[in-house]
Amino acid sequence: MTEFYSITLEDVDNTQTQALVKGLDPKKDILFTALSLDNPDRIEVQLIEPINTVRTVGLIPSDIIEQVREEYGTENVKLDIFNYSVTFDNGVYGVEADIRATSTAAVPVEKEKKLPLIFVICIGAATAVLTAVLVVLKLINKAKKR
Repeated sequence: MTEFYSITLEDVDNTQTQALVKGLDPKKDILFTALSLDNPDRIEVQLIEPINTVRTVGLIPSDIIEQVREEYGTENVKLDIFNYSVTFDNGVYGVEADIRATSTAAVPVEKEKKLPLIFVICIGAATAVLTAVLVVLKLINKAKKR
């Protein structure tokens, strides 16, 4: 099951983050999500820069996180950012993003319904009887022709 949400990232108004957001290029830079090390109830949006430097761009709003956790539970969901844009309003840069919440819970597999053994035996016996009847009829028909 998959749900889509449009969000505006939180906590992007400090000086370091503003410089990072200002330089984001949606065509080139890929954002990803990760649990916050400081607070596991928060989900950070991060960017990997050259030389494996991970920088936090912002946070997914807590109301969206609560909504997703109510829908999927706390352990059975994966959040991906698949589209984002950089905005500029009242002198502050921001990030508007579309996220996809996907269930990671295992889908139960239905067991095959097998025929009961007695039913299979009856079908086999009926086939044997019909085969015997056809053989006898063929022999009788052959005897009449002679």
